This record gives sequence, C-alpha cells and structure tokens, in this order.
Amino acid sequence: MPPRVESPAFHRPAPRGRGPREVLLMADPHNLSRPDAETLPIGAMTPPPPGGVGVSRAVEVKVRAPERIGAYRILETLGEGGFGVVYLAEQTEPVRRRVALKVLKQGIDSRSVIARFEAERQALAMMDHPNVARVFDAGTTVDGRPFFVMEHVPGVPLTDHCGRHRLTIEQRLELMIQVCDAVQHAHQKGIIHRDIKPSNILVEFSDGRAMPKVIDFGVAKAIGPSGPARGGAHTELGQLVGTPEYMSPEQAEMTAQDIDTRSDIYSLGVVLYELLTGTLPFDSESLRAGSYAEIQRIIREVDPPRPSTRLTTVGGESGRDARPSSLGEPRALGRRLRGDLDWIVMKAMDKDRTRRYASASSLANDLRRHLNDEPVSAGPPTAAYRLSKFVRRNRAVVLSGAVVATALAGSAVASSVFALGQARERRAAVDAKERARLEAAKATASQEFLADMLSAADPVKTDRRDLTVREALDQASERIDSAFREAPEVEASLRNTLGATYHSLGLVDQAERHLGLALAMHRAGPGGGATIELAEALGQMARLRIEQGRYPEAEGLAKEAIAVYESLGRSAGEGPATALHALAWATSDAGRYAEAEPIYRRALEMARAADPPARARFIAGCCNGLALCLKQQEKYTEAEALYREGIEVHSRDTGAEGLPAARLSANLANMLASVGRTEEALALYRAVGQVYAKRLDRSHPDVSGLSNNRGHLLMGLGRHAEAEPLFREAVAGLSERLGADHINVAMARSNLARVLVELGRTEEAIEAARLAVAGAEKSQAPGGGAWYAAAFRVTLGRCLTSAGRTDEALTQLEPAYEVLAQALGPTHQRARAAAESAAEAYEKRARDGDDAQAKRWRERAGAR
Repeated sequence: MPPRVESPAFHRPAPRGRGPREVLLMADPHNLSRPDAETLPIGAMTPPPPGGVGVSRAVEVKVRAPERIGAYRILETLGEGGFGVVYLAEQTEPVRRRVALKVLKQGIDSRSVIARFEAERQALAMMDHPNVARVFDAGTTVDGRPFFVMEHVPGVPLTDHCGRHRLTIEQRLELMIQVCDAVQHAHQKGIIHRDIKPSNILVEFSDGRAMPKVIDFGVAKAIGPSGPARGGAHTELGQLVGTPEYMSPEQAEMTAQDIDTRSDIYSLGVVLYELLTGTLPFDSESLRAGSYAEIQRIIREVDPPRPSTRLTTVGGESGRDARPSSLGEPRALGRRLRGDLDWIVMKAMDKDRTRRYASASSLANDLRRHLNDEPVSAGPPTAAYRLSKFVRRNRAVVLSGAVVATALAGSAVASSVFALGQARERRAAVDAKERARLEAAKATASQEFLADMLSAADPVKTDRRDLTVREALDQASERIDSAFREAPEVEASLRNTLGATYHSLGLVDQAERHLGLALAMHRAGPGGGATIELAEALGQMARLRIEQGRYPEAEGLAKEAIAVYESLGRSAGEGPATALHALAWATSDAGRYAEAEPIYRRALEMARAADPPARARFIAGCCNGLALCLKQQEKYTEAEALYREGIEVHSRDTGAEGLPAARLSANLANMLASVGRTEEALALYRAVGQVYAKRLDRSHPDVSGLSNNRGHLLMGLGRHAEAEPLFREAVAGLSERLGADHINVAMARSNLARVLVELGRTEEAIEAARLAVAGAEKSQAPGGGAWYAAAFRVTLGRCLTSAGRTDEALTQLEPAYEVLAQALGPTHQRARAAAESAAEAYEKRARDGDDAQAKRWRERAGAR
C-alpha cells in the first residue's frame, strides 16, 4: 500500500450486543484484504425421521409457530427436537434470504438445557467449512429464550440424493469424502457431532455441482467434564442421545462418558455402509423393538455382515433410498465392493475404536486411494495385493509384452521388495495405532479447554451478563500457559485458534503471541514439522506480519508455507492458494507490483478451480488483492471489475450489507476517489460506515482506516475542516491498535499534515509531517521504510514551502523524487507529484534566479 491497514477481508466478528449475543466466535484465518496508496484498505435444518432422536415415546405438545422472532419472519416449522424448534424464516435486512432459525422451546429453561443450547450455537459458530451449514446471527427472544440463525440448506438427505440421481459407486464415494472433510473440520475445532446420519447430511446443488452439508449439531460435544452440557449418551429422561442405527458401541453405553472423535468415525462407517448396500448394518425395526439393554447388546456385540456379503445375501433390495442395486445386478455389485470397500467400511465400524481410523481425514484418504487405484491402509499388506494395485494403476504399460517379460524375470527381486514392504506395513500399523491414540487425546483435551473458554461467556455460568468474547479469550489465554505443558500438539492447535480469533478482533499483539508460540511448536513437531498444520500456521503468521507492516518477514513465511505444501504433495486447493495469496500480498507491499500481479492471478485461478470449491470469502479476497495490485499500477478498469466481482461474491455469501462486502466496497471507494469519481466514493463510504457502526468496535483498525479514507476524500474536495477530525481519529485508533511507528499511523499523520497546512496551521502541519517521516523510517516496511518515507517527505516539503522555508523544502523534495522515480517509474503519479512540489518550491524563490530549475521540474511533473 503505501498506506496499510490490512483488515481481515473475510473474518466474521461476533455480532454486537450483550450476553449470549457475543459468544459467537466468528474468527477466520484468511486475513486477505490488501492496502491502497493514499488510503488505508480495509482490508439447515430438517426434521429427523420418526424416532430418529432416541427411542422416547413421550407425547409432544404442539405449540403454534410465532409470526416473528427478532428481525426474522417465521414461515413454517422445519422440525423439533427435545429442547429446540427449527423454523424456516425469512430475513429482509441487510439481505433478503431464507434461513433456518433454531430457538429453545418455551418452558425449557433449566440451566443444563440452556447451557446445551448455548454449546450448540457456539460450536457451530466456531466452524467455517464449505460442507458445514454456517451460522449467520444469534440473539434472544423477547421472553428471554436464546436462538440462532443459520444457513438454510434446501437439499435432500444424502441417501435420497444418491438414489434419485442413480449415482455410481465412485460418485457416492466422492460425496462421502466431502462429508469426511467436514467432520474432520469439526474435530479440529474440538467438536464431536454424535448424530451423523444421512438426514443430517443434506445435498444441494451449487453451480451445478452436488454439495453435501453437515447439519444439526444439537447433540454435539464441544466440552469436557466441567462443561455445561457434559452428559452421557442419555438425556435427563434416560433417552438415548443420537440415533441407534448409527451409534457407536461406546456411545450406546448408559454412562457414555468416554466419547471421542472415533465415535463419529463409526457413524461415518455406517453411512458409507448404507450408501454402498442400500441397507443398514442392523435392521432398524428389530433394533428399535428391543429394550435399552438389547439395543446396547446388538451395537456392542453383534458383528454386521460385510457390505459385499449383505448385497449378495439380501440382493440389496431394502426399499431404502440409497438403492445402489439399481445400478446393476446385486451379486456383481457385491464383487465390486469385495476387497477395498469391505475393508474400509469394516475398519471404520470396528467395535474396538483403537482399530478404527484415527481421524475422519484418514478415512477420506483411504477412499481417495481406492478411487486412485492405490493400496488402502485398511487392506492386507500382502505382496499380491500391492502388485494387483500396481497392475490396475498401470494397466496399459503392464499389458505390453516387454514389461510382462521384465516383470517375470525380476520376480525374485519383486518378492524381496514386497517382503520389505510388508515389514514397513507392520511398522505403519503400529504407527497408525499410536496416531489414533494421539488424535483421540488431542480431541478430548481440545474439547474440554474450548468448552471452558466458550462457557465463560455463558450467563448460566457467570453473573456477568455482559462478559465479552474478548474477556473470555483473555481468560483462556491465562489458562493455556499451564494447561498443556505435556501436550504440545494440543497446545499448538488451541493457540492457533486463539490467535486467529484475536486477529479477527483486530487485537494484533495478543494474536502475535499465540500464533508465534503455535508456529514454534508446529516446527518442533514430529517428522520435522512438515505438516498441513505447520503450513496453515505459517500462512496465518504471514498475514499477521503484513498487518504489522513487517513485509519482508511475511514474504519469507509465505514462501515457507508454499514449500511445506509442495513437500506434502499439495499443489492445488484452497490451502496452497492461501499461501500463494500471502506471498503476492507481501510482494506487492514491497512495491514490486509487476512481480506480484502474476502471483495474484495464479492464486485467484487456483481458488476458482479448487475442488472442493474454495470458500466464497476466499475467492472474493483474491479478487480484492489482485484489484489493489492493479490499482497501484494504474490499471483502473480491470481493478474496478475485480472489486465489483468480489463484492458480488460476498453479497451472495453473507449479504450485500454484510461486513465482508463492506470491506471490499471501502477499497472500491478508495479507487473511485483516486480517479475523481468522488460522489460515488462518498456514497460508498457512507454505506460502509453504517455497516461498521453496527458490527465493529470504534477502535478497530478497519474503522480507523475508514476515517482516514473518508478524510482523504473530503480533503480532495476542499472540505478541510471536516477532514481534520477524521484524520485525528485515524491516528489515535491506529496508534492504539498497531503502535505509534506502524506505517499506517505514518500515513494518517501525513494526511493530517496536508489538511493542517490547508487550514493555515503550518507549524502543526510541519510537526505532523516530520512524525510521519520518522515513523516510516522506524517501521519494518520494505527497504526500512524508504519508499514510504519518500512519499511522506513530499508532504513535509509542501508544508515547508507553504511556510516560506523553500531551501529546507527542497532538501526533502529532490531526494524524495529520486526514490519514487526509481521505485515506481518517473511517470507514476507519486513521482510526478513530487516533481510538481519541487517545481512549486523553485517558483516560490524564482526571484533568486531559479526559473530554469522550476522549468526543469515542471517538465518532470508533466511526464507521461
């Protein structure tokens, strides 16, 4: 930028308000907005099937749906659970759309129930994944019942979708991989779903592509023994929590205190079983007809038949919606499932959770390996099996006579190689078991800690009804220093979460501490630290360093993140694209716009092509970053088109008047102002200001940046008296959050100096300009701040010229021009402005014979 206040372009801060309204943690690690010259860039629910939540036969009392809840008009009832009701509602402001609104039932007001409801909405608010239904808002009804508003997914259950569209086995597995990725995301946030089943996985079409979304975290666990909703698999009425057909053996226990993420792995295995066979492992009617003890016995002790066996014995005709048998003869399908898919399903559903997949991502990876004809970890590590996979992957080559002959001749060597492979597989099995234990321990510890952090803001747990997210975070920060000394991997994960949340709230110092410690722990982790977690931590720290003005360091971190992704074989998708974006951002901030432009374009291309699709906010952020880079190169037409594309993407995602769209609108306003389209810019600034007033604290860097930018526009219109207080607000706010020597503070001081000189307060202007130059030189901007200092020396030179101190002015202006002309080119508007100012200084002392010098500088100022 020159000026830089990179505010997060994609994070969703907690809604303003008191008490329960403030506990939605909407942090986003992708802080991807970009800076601008002269201005500071601103930066589903469905009803469960009958009996699908437990086996209670309690009589339900129907309550008439209200006409409105808060700002939402109620359209119809979507479903009811034991404690909550889900409505289809219409939102009209700031955007018109249909949403799902979940509210606590009337008369259900015990502390434990309210706490459980709060835990669900907090759990949902922590998640940000394309395959998880998103939370938009939260509040309290007029009679004090909490509610939250989330994305309405107008889709159908996973099994229905597969049956209606006659999906192939491969297509079903592709959908299942996306579901596993969503569950893995929840687990990384310390949340166990506990009720994974097809009716809680809705499939909708987005841009012509099937997109499964996991919904209904109503019985999810995000807490430990001390948390507000720590119960077993049973409610206070002795009712099973979850759905018996999909419930793991440990969840079916009457106490069920020892639940971890592997319980969800079991449920995923049951869903996969159903997708492949059209039936459930255990007959639903028989299972539910028995007593609690019989249900538990079947789930704990009875082994279901393998999927291939089930198809060949019952023909796959169960009348259920999956019906893969419609794709072919059941026995042929059974042969298709025999081997890999049998092994994968049965490993996921193992009664002994230590033998299940260690994580949802491990299950997804095995499904990917199967689709790629690679050996799966669930398969037997035999030489014949490995060889069969090699042949399948390389069928055309292996069928050539020369290769076959070579293979026969080298069979003895192959046998030795496979023997070595078997030894490695045995070691891998031990490693996998250890990884499973570690994953479970990490998840449990994370759940307990996050629960305490989140419940600190719960009015049920404290007499402080105005406890804010900031205060809850601060309390968690104090505890984490001593809570995980023996579990560095858990601590690193939690510090990443805390750091990202602080960052989203604009609390840079606190974010730096947690992210720095997390990064150090990831570097020191197993395997030399080359993990996805390390790559993500590097990217997060790179974005923070940019916001701090430490651009060279940010560039190095981004390059390291890209290298880690490449070492892990990840060269596509949103993660690598995010690291690439950070590199482009840091490169552009170093003033190397031509070099940054193709990097931005590559990041945007990767974001658009990502599979699964990149988040809308990330795509919009790539548009924003590239547009800012193009603006710096005075490519205004394409820059405007990219800004408007990003705003449109954000508007579809979170509303035209949501915070993400407002941030890009602020950057578009900056550009419009710089090309003289002042009325359009002023209108955008006013609209953005209204959004910020509702959503952000007055000291947030985005608010300060907007004050600076509005002041800059008013100054250009000659409305200097109106601009001065805006610049002073910007200086004060940015100094408080970013430090007095941050480059953005220097930018705001330079603008203040310019308006003060126009108001005739020359000495004040000179002092402000000197502070701006000094701040730039002290900052960690590229080149020690020389580029920025040169821009601010132009302002200082103008102030000195206005005071009649032309000799002193020229000592600032002439060297400033040389720096700017070299960095940006002599035709750039900043270099031309420096030459214009030097010409004015020479003209002011023309009586001393400096006409020739003035003419020479005028020629430079007119360069095109």
